[in-house]
Amino acid sequence: MIDDYSETMLAGMAPALFLGQCFSLLGVSNVAGKNGKKPEFRWLSFRMLYSFTVSALLLMNTIMALSDLLYRGDITLSSSQVIAFYLSSLAASCLYVRLAVRWSSLCCAFEQMEKRISFYGSSKGLKRRMRFLTAVVLILALSNFHCQQSSFF
Repeated sequence: MIDDYSETMLAGMAPALFLGQCFSLLGVSNVAGKNGKKPEFRWLSFRMLYSFTVSALLLMNTIMALSDLLYRGDITLSSSQVIAFYLSSLAASCLYVRLAVRWSSLCCAFEQMEKRISFYGSSKGLKRRMRFLTAVVLILALSNFHCQQSSFF
């Protein structure tokens, strides 16, 4: 049985999940299930309003970029990058809403799986490894963004 919450997968993922909520991803309250509280999804919440607002703005930007592209008539691979960015962001936003709806049941299933696995040995250092992995992914994403921005100038 897992007695130490800090050694669970959800505790390790908590910083990344909280950071994701700043970018309107995963609109679930108590996202990491801390202090014995279960994650809760509600359609009528500020987090979901924020997610829907960002999705609506992404859709609006996609439509505006597409109409601008068609108006100019200059349809090339480089001129369609903006549309590809907005469409992929919109798709990711929709998929995160879908994940948010199922997040509570996913957490319960994962908790049961962790209890079964703990029978074979504890997962010491899982929180540290998850934070390290999160930091590596974020640093790589930021460096990719920086390289892309510096190539425009």
